[in-house]
Order: sequence, then C-alpha cells, then structure tokens
Amino acid sequence: LDSTVCSFMKDKDNHDIFIDGFYPDDFPYYDWLDERIILLRMSALTSLKDEPWASTADHCSWDHVICEEDWENKTDSLHLVRELEFNHTSWSGTFFDEISSLSKLKVLRTNGNSLEGEVPSQLCSSSINTDLRIIGDEDNCPNILTESGCCDEVKLTIPSAYLAGRVEKELGSADCLSEVLNTSDKEVCGFMLQKNNHYVFQDDYLYPDREEFPFDMWLKERSVLAQIYYGTSL
Repeated sequence: LDSTVCSFMKDKDNHDIFIDGFYPDDFPYYDWLDERIILLRMSALTSLKDEPWASTADHCSWDHVICEEDWENKTDSLHLVRELEFNHTSWSGTFFDEISSLSKLKVLRTNGNSLEGEVPSQLCSSSINTDLRIIGDEDNCPNILTESGCCDEVKLTIPSAYLAGRVEKELGSADCLSEVLNTSDKEVCGFMLQKNNHYVFQDDYLYPDREEFPFDMWLKERSVLAQIYYGTSL
C-alpha cells in the first residue's frame, strides 16, 4: 500500500497545486505535502481506497476535509487540515494512528461508521489537553460516561456499555432478569437499556452543543422518571 502512496506522491501530475499557478510563493509546500501523504496513507489503509476520494486536486478540496484558509493573515495553520468530517460515511477499517500527526486538527468526526480499534492515545491526549474535539462511536471511544474523556461526544452503540453502567448505578444491576430488581425496576431496566428509547442520542441536530450537554445527569433523571412511571398508576 505504501508503494502505491509513494508512486502517487512522486508523480508531479498528481499534484495540481504545482501546475496551475494558483498558489503564492510562500505557500507552505512542505507541510502541505506532509499532510497529503498522511491522508493518502489513511485512504490506502481503510475503505476510502475503494472510493473516488483521493484525487490530483488539492486535498483541502477532497470530500470531508476542511483546511484553514486564512490567506490574508497567513497564520501558521494556513492551508493545513483543520477538520475531518467523516461522520456517517460508511468508513471502515482500523482507526488510523497517523491522524494524530495532523498538527492543526481541531475537529475529528468519525461517528456512525464501522471503524475498528480505539482512538489513538496521542489523539486522546490532544483532545483532553488541547482544543481538539473528537466525536466518535462508543466502540472507538475509551470514555467513561460519568467522566470527561477522550471523545467530547460519544455516539452510543447497541448494546451500550454506557447505558448499562448508568442502569447498574441507579438500579443495582443491568441484568433486567436479575432477582435484585423488582418487577417495575425490571421494566425500567429494559426501557433504559434501549438506545432507541433515547432520541437524544440519535438526533444530531437536537442538541447542538453536544459537548456541553449533561448526558449523565440527564440519564439519571430519566431513570428516576421511568421508575415513577413503571412503579405507579402512570
């Protein structure tokens, strides 16, 4: 795969940026080429290789890639990758470690896909200690729902370890058939464990500031209300 990337990168005709005369003399060619290699390797090592994603055009124009375009002020992040918006794109393969080498990356959205493995530790560290925001699937995010963690926003899977943890914390067990639970709490357990019963985790537009939304407290109150509902005439 890397030989394919190598051949692509060594062919001047694969980089329109060098032949169209559009970019000024102080364009950050070295950094741009460095990031282009990273994106090409990411394509070659994941399902992106089966799609018409990488092209001879500037990779800042590729689908799902957003770059810093402050030409007037020419900041140190000029024309470097700022966002990767791969949410719900049927992306599959192993989570690509070298994404962490995109030095100016501010937003990474990988939710709604079928990636294997966890978000790389270096990316997690950047998310926790810098302004990088990561939005990913539960299977890829090494988070604990009740604590801040790698992903700023976690899309739950089915079944969900997060929901199970919340139910166990409130009811004493996430086994809805457990003798620990009374009849009404078994119904609460079944309700709370179903992701489809919680639209807040499905609608990307309902809660715009998702990293600020108090998911844990919301789930706690929801379980209390569910207990009232299933335990009374409601």
